[in-house]
Amino acid sequence: MKVAEFSKLLLTALLLTGCATDAWRPERSFDVFLEQVRVKCWGLRLGAVSINRLMPNATTTDPYFLDITSRYYHGKISEQSYVTALQGSYAAPADSPGIRCILEQMPKRNADTAPAQGNAE
Repeated sequence: MKVAEFSKLLLTALLLTGCATDAWRPERSFDVFLEQVRVKCWGLRLGAVSINRLMPNATTTDPYFLDITSRYYHGKISEQSYVTALQGSYAAPADSPGIRCILEQMPKRNADTAPAQGNAE
């Protein structure tokens, strides 16, 4: 195997393992949540960008936004870590309309149904 081919394979493997598996595997409840965010938060600012730029339609979503939102939705990171990630990536104040709207769409979970927090924070 040539070095260039090996490098491409290694890079692909690293990219795939770096994303939350839930971000690319279809899941009905997460898809419904994303659609609620897309529809209800359309046009709201998330710092330097608006939600409609991150999610222009039901099948296109910014990869980083999808990954970090999946991690938050599935309980792998806390709300505070999610907000911090959005702040850092999109220059969004914690109280920006876009962040507030996304958080409002999050399904309410009680202690019995909440996923366990991972150590991915």
